[in-house]
Amino acid sequence: MSHTLNVHVTGEWTKGVQTRVHVRSFEPFIIDEPRALGGHDEGANPVEHILAGLTGCVSVMIAIIAKEQNFTYANASFDASGTLDVRGLMGTADVTPNFQTVTLHVTLETEETDERLRALEEAVESRCPVMTMLRDSGVRIDGAWTRA
Repeated sequence: MSHTLNVHVTGEWTKGVQTRVHVRSFEPFIIDEPRALGGHDEGANPVEHILAGLTGCVSVMIAIIAKEQNFTYANASFDASGTLDVRGLMGTADVTPNFQTVTLHVTLETEETDERLRALEEAVESRCPVMTMLRDSGVRIDGAWTRA
């Protein structure tokens, strides 16, 4: 059994700052920018997709690790936001173009103890590929895990 996962997407420029992206056999989707950034506002922008990826990745890791830990929950919800300085996108040399901060709030509906909730949180945050990629690139991740 291989211990690697290969991920592949294709894309093509459509107009302005817009790209049509293809992932596996799913319908293609548009990545675009808001009008204020020169786009047509016909799709989420790349950094919104990063936050969506973070949300989805944390959700997947909760499911995987909860099963490992025999942790039960009835529902999970997420609220993610990020702050970046657009001067970095525009080429200002001393400003990083990536997120300065990301805030992630996770709410779980569970009867588990606070101690078990914290153990789940720690495991997810140390094993989630998108979270660790953001953190390893210097992005500060704030937020909280709470119960519904």
